[in-house]
Amino acid sequence: MKILTAYEVAERLQISVRQVRHYTATGAIKVIKFGRSVRISEDALTDFISAQTAK
Repeated sequence: MKILTAYEVAERLQISVRQVRHYTATGAIKVIKFGRSVRISEDALTDFISAQTAK
């Protein structure tokens, strides 16, 4: 499992870091906290993308 920063997630999704932080603040993307640092697992990112995909 790879751990990503908000900047890396923003690059992958081609959105702003601010939008990534909004998604993490609202719980749409699950985070891992290390002290004051916030990281996102690839699994959490995959879950988020799956939830956003139209069925």
